[in-house]
Amino acid sequence: MDLFKLPSDTVYASTLAIISGVYSILMGYVPGMPIKAFTIFLGIVVILHGILLLFPLKKINFSSRDSGFLMVLYGVLMLSDQLFSQLTSSMMVGWDLGMISLSLLMLVSGRLMLMKTDM
Repeated sequence: MDLFKLPSDTVYASTLAIISGVYSILMGYVPGMPIKAFTIFLGIVVILHGILLLFPLKKINFSSRDSGFLMVLYGVLMLSDQLFSQLTSSMMVGWDLGMISLSLLMLVSGRLMLMKTDM
């Protein structure tokens, strides 16, 4: 695999997905806190999407629009998870600003990818 042969938006989207996925997994398992299975599962799915962008399978061909849609979906799910955590937490834990920042970045990036037309 040669990263220089891939479109720059694909490398960017893949990097963002992998970093967001790793962060989700790390925040889903914090020692001394209850394990957040949904956050960990979402992190694994996002990492797999990022890897598939870098190492595309012959049967799966992600266009920028497909990846953009998935990024918007992941961003919405990450924000929803934060909101759900706030509404159901009895410990009044503060907002995870890192997760919120990554999810907003995914929303904006996904929206930009949705606007792009593949050639």
